[in-house]
Amino acid sequence: MDSIKSPTALPAGPRRSWWSDAEGRLSPHLLFFASGFTALVFEVVWAKQACLIFGNTSLASATVIGSFMAGLAIGSRLFGWWADRNPHKGWVAYGWLEGGVAVYALLFPWILGAMEPLYAAAYARWSGDFMRLSLARAALAFALLAVPTTLMGGTLPLLSRFLSRTASDGGRQAGGLYTLNLFGAAAGAFASGYILLELLGVRGASLLASAINLAICAAVLTDIRARATAPLPAADAEIAAPDGGEERLVAPGAIRLVYALLALHGFAAFVVQICWVRACALILSSSTYALSATLTVYLLGLAIGGLIVTRCVCSGVRPTAGRLGYLEASAGVAVLLFIPMFENAAFGFARVFPYVYTSPVLVMVTQLALAIAIMVVPTVLIGAFLPATLCLLGRSAKIGRVVGRCYAFNTAGALAGSFLTAFVLIPGIGVHGSILVASFVFVISGVWLVAVDPEVRGGLKVRRIIAAVLPAFLLMFYPWSRELFGSGVAVYADSWSRYAMMGRQVFFEVMKQNRDLVFYRDGISSTVTVLRYQDQTGRVQKSLRVNGKTDASTVGDMATQLYLGYIPLFAHPNPKNVLVIGLGAGVTVGTATQFDSVRSIECVEIEPAVVDANRFFSIENHFALRDPRVKVVIGDGRNHVRFTPKKYDVIISEPSNPWIAGISSLFSREHYRASLAALSEEGVFGQWFHSYQMTPEDFQMIIRTFAEVFPHTELYRLNGSDYMLLGSRGPVRYESSRIRKTVRSKPLMSSDLKFFTDSRGDFVTRTFLLSNEDLRAFLKDSPGPVITDDRLLLEYRAPRNLYRSSGDVADWIDRMPRKTIFPDYKDVSPESLIEAPEASHVILQQAEAAIGIGDPERALRYFAQAVRIKGYDAALHRQIGMTYESIGRFVRARQHYMRALKDPSVGPQAASLMRRARIRAMFLYNPLMSRDVELRNLIARLSYFGGDIVSAMRLCSEAMDMDPTYLKNYADMAVYSASVGLPKEAYELLRKASEVNPNDPAVLTAAELIRRQYGAPQDQEA
Repeated sequence: MDSIKSPTALPAGPRRSWWSDAEGRLSPHLLFFASGFTALVFEVVWAKQACLIFGNTSLASATVIGSFMAGLAIGSRLFGWWADRNPHKGWVAYGWLEGGVAVYALLFPWILGAMEPLYAAAYARWSGDFMRLSLARAALAFALLAVPTTLMGGTLPLLSRFLSRTASDGGRQAGGLYTLNLFGAAAGAFASGYILLELLGVRGASLLASAINLAICAAVLTDIRARATAPLPAADAEIAAPDGGEERLVAPGAIRLVYALLALHGFAAFVVQICWVRACALILSSSTYALSATLTVYLLGLAIGGLIVTRCVCSGVRPTAGRLGYLEASAGVAVLLFIPMFENAAFGFARVFPYVYTSPVLVMVTQLALAIAIMVVPTVLIGAFLPATLCLLGRSAKIGRVVGRCYAFNTAGALAGSFLTAFVLIPGIGVHGSILVASFVFVISGVWLVAVDPEVRGGLKVRRIIAAVLPAFLLMFYPWSRELFGSGVAVYADSWSRYAMMGRQVFFEVMKQNRDLVFYRDGISSTVTVLRYQDQTGRVQKSLRVNGKTDASTVGDMATQLYLGYIPLFAHPNPKNVLVIGLGAGVTVGTATQFDSVRSIECVEIEPAVVDANRFFSIENHFALRDPRVKVVIGDGRNHVRFTPKKYDVIISEPSNPWIAGISSLFSREHYRASLAALSEEGVFGQWFHSYQMTPEDFQMIIRTFAEVFPHTELYRLNGSDYMLLGSRGPVRYESSRIRKTVRSKPLMSSDLKFFTDSRGDFVTRTFLLSNEDLRAFLKDSPGPVITDDRLLLEYRAPRNLYRSSGDVADWIDRMPRKTIFPDYKDVSPESLIEAPEASHVILQQAEAAIGIGDPERALRYFAQAVRIKGYDAALHRQIGMTYESIGRFVRARQHYMRALKDPSVGPQAASLMRRARIRAMFLYNPLMSRDVELRNLIARLSYFGGDIVSAMRLCSEAMDMDPTYLKNYADMAVYSASVGLPKEAYELLRKASEVNPNDPAVLTAAELIRRQYGAPQDQEA
C-alpha cells in the first residue's frame, strides 16, 4: 500500500491518544465510548417501552427502529452544518446534547403515556385499515423519538469537527470516534441483554443510562475552561502529491456517487443484520440472550472493522476509491460465506451440547462463540466501509458537514433496509434470497467504486472486478437447507446431539429422513414450516414449527389445544364473543365453532405465514377459518386486548413459550389487567402455560402474577406438562348437564374428546387441579415476585432453563395440599360427584400425591373412596397393600394382596409382595434380622418382582453398603438399573463386581441378561 509523503502538509496539533491528550485533560474519545454505551441502552429500553403500546409486531418494531434511525440521520445532517459554522463550540454543544438526551430519557415514561390515548383513538378508528393505522403508528413513533435521536445524531459531527486540527486530520478523527462509539454500543448491547434489564428493569436501566449521560454533560462543562481549540484553515485543504502536482482522492463528480453508495451500504448492512438474526434463531434459539449475542457480535465486528481502518490510516495507508471498492466487494463475498458457516455452526452446537447443557452460563458462552465464528469476518469487512469513507472524504475544512452527510446517508439507507427487509424482501424472496440481494448490493457497489477510481486502469481494473465478482457468483449457488430451518436444532439439541456425535454426514442425513417438509415460508417475523411424518404406530402426523420450534401438532398437543378451548367455553354460561390469542394449528379456534351460542370469534395472530400454514390442519380444526364467525386479525394480541373497544365473554391466550423474546409480555400483570378490563361481567380468561423448561419458582411466579389480577383463579392440568389458569371476576360454576348434552349433540366434539384425549367422562373433572381457595392459600404462604412490564423476569429466567426437565414442577404440584379436588358444579352435588365413575381417576391422583408428600393415612382415605366407586380392581388393591405395608400394618397389607391374587395380570406381583410383607413382619419380633444382608437382598428381589422397583433399588443399595463383598447385590442392582433404562450404570456395577470375582455365577447371569437387551458394553460407550 502507498503511504502519504506530503511536504506541504499542515502542522499538526498536540499529540493525542484515544484516552487522554497531551495535557492530561479529559479525553473526548473516552466520553464518546460511554455515549455509544448509553445510546444502545436507550435504544433497547425505548423500543421495549414503545412496543408495549404500538405492539410487538415486526411492523411496530421496524417503525420504532426506523424512527430512531431517522432521528439520527436528521441530527447528523443538521449539527454537521452547525459544527462547521461554530467550530469552537463543538465541545460544549456535545455536552449539552448528552445532557438533553438524559433529560428526555427521564421524561420518556410520561411522554409515552401522553401518546397512549392518541394511539388508542387511532386503533379504535383504523384497526381494520392496515395502511392508515401503520401511518398513524409511524407518525406517533417519530414524534416520540425525534427529539432524543436528533440530539444523538449530532454528537459525531460535532466532536469530529472539534477534534480536527488539520485538513488531513478530520477523516481520521471521525473514523476513530465512530469506532469507539461502536465499541460502546457493543458493550451496551451485551450489558442490556445479559445484565441490566433483568437486574434493574426497564426503568432502572434507563435511569442508569441517564445518569451516565448527565455525568458526561457535567464532565464536559467542567472541562471547558481548561481546553483551548485551534481552527482549521479557512480554505478547503487538499493533500499535495510528491511531485508538486495536485492529487484528488475522489474526483469532485464522484463524491455524490460515494454518498449514494453509502446509502446502499447502510441498506445492505441492515438487510444482513435482520437476516442473520432470523437465521441464528435456529442455532442460538429465539431467546433474549441469543438475540443479544447476535447484536453484540454484529456491533463488535463493525467496531473492529473501524478500528483496523483507522489504525491503517494512522500508519500512513492512503484511502482510495479502488481500495474502498475492493473492501466492499469482499464484504459481499463474506456475507455469502455465512451460509456454509451457518450449517457448520448448527452441527457444532449439537456436537458440543452434551458438554454444556447443564450450565446456562456455558450455553450462553457457546452461543456467543458460535455467533463470533459465523459473523465476525463479514461484520469486520462491513464495519470498515464507513470509517474508510470518512477518511476518504474527510480531508476538508468542512469536516462537520462531510461527517454529517456520510452518517445521514448511511443511516437513511439502514432505515430503508429495515422496512424493505421485513415487509418486502423476506416475505417475498425469503431469508436466503434477501442475503443474496445484500451480497449483490455489496459487490456491485464495490465494482462501481473500482470502476471510478482513476488510479486503477485498463487490465488491472478488469482483473480486480473479476476477482470481486467471480467468488460471489459461485457462492450464490450454494444450496440453502430448508430442512435445517425446520429442524429446531437449538430447541431439540438433546435429540440432535446424538446424531451429531455420529458425524456431520449422519447428522444431515437424519435431518432429511422420515420427514416431509410440506410447507416452508419465511414470514414477516418468523420462519414457519409444516412437517409431515409417520409415528411409531405408522400413522401420519403433522407438526407446525415456528423458527424450528413445534408450536402445534396432531399428536402430542391435540389434547392441550382442545381442552384449552372447551374448558373456558363451558365455564361461561352463555359465550357469545370469543377472542383467541395465537392461532397455531387453529384447533382451539375450531373448538369455539362447535358452540351454537357463539356469534363472533376473533383470533389475533402475529405471523401471517401461520395463517397460510393452517390449510394443512383443516381436518383437525374442523375448517375453522372457513366459518363466517371467525375473523383473523394480524397483529399483537396484547396490543389488541389493550386498545380494542370490544368486550369478550371468553379470552383464550395460547402464545408460544415464554422463553422466547417478547412472549413474556403476555404474562405480565399489566397485560392481565387489560384482559380483565376487556372481559364482560361474567367473562373468563384462559391462560396456557407449561411446566417443562421451567423451575418451580418461575411456575409459581406466573400463577402469582395471574392471581394478583383475577379475583377468582383456578389451575388445570391439560395434558402432561401443559397447564391452564382460568381467571374471572367471580366463582366459576359448571353445568354438568349442559356439558354432557352439548358433547352428545356435537359429533365432532365427541370424537375430539374420545379420540384425542381419551376422555370418556367429564373432562373438566379430570383436568381440574387447584381451586381458588387452595391456590390462594399456597400463595399466601409463598410470597415472591410478579411479572411486570418494567421487570419481565420470566424473559430472562426462562431461557436459562431451556434444557431443564419438568420433574421438579410436577413434584411440587403433586405435593401441594388440597381441600377441594373437584370443580364447582351448579347441578351436581359433591356427594353425587364423588360417586361418579370419572371421579376415580381424580381420587387416585390425589392418593398418589398424598403418598408423594409422605401422608399415607390421607392416601388410604382416597383409596377407600376409589374402591367404593370402581368396585373390584386388582391393581388398586395391590397399591393399597403397598401403602399399608409402608406404615407397618402388615396384616391389612396381606389382606389386600390376597384380593389382588385373583387377577392373573397382577397376581404374580401381589404374591411377591405378600412374601415381602411376611418377612418384614418378622422384623417386629427379631430386629436383628434386618441386618442380614442376604435377607435384605431377598426383600429387594421380592420388591422387584412385585413391581416396586424404587424400593428394590433402595434396599439393594443399603445391602451393598452393609456388605460390599456380597456380589449378588451388585448383580441384582445392575439388573434393576438396566430395567429403568440405565445400561451404562448397570455395566459399571458389573465391572466392579468382576474385579472381585469374574466367575461369580450371579454376576455372569446378570451380565448375560443385560447383554441380550442392550448389547455389548462397548456399544453403550459409542
